[in-house]
Amino acid sequence: MQSKDLEKHIEFLLSAALQKCGNIYDAEDLTQETLLAALSYMARGKDVQDVKAWLLVVMGRKFNDMLRKRYQQPIVSIGDDFDIVDENAMILKQKSPEMPVFKPNFA
Repeated sequence: MQSKDLEKHIEFLLSAALQKCGNIYDAEDLTQETLLAALSYMARGKDVQDVKAWLLVVMGRKFNDMLRKRYQQPIVSIGDDFDIVDENAMILKQKSPEMPVFKPNFA
């Protein structure tokens, strides 16, 4: 197996990762982790017969690792200064500060 064998499966892997993760950000990370693990395995001189099936097994294990890490992290409150833009990927956008209202005093 060579790295060329992996290149032709990138779109397939990204599609499978998107189905598992539900958002493109995590899917790209999962695809990258899967490819890195596959390249590391190849560097040791090991051979695989059914590359596509093997990559799915590697992806499944990496996905489980990703979930395990995510649930072991402590939950941190972000306060009221942020809005959640994408709940699946937890993308945050800082709220814009409200403009002070000038109220003249004509007493």
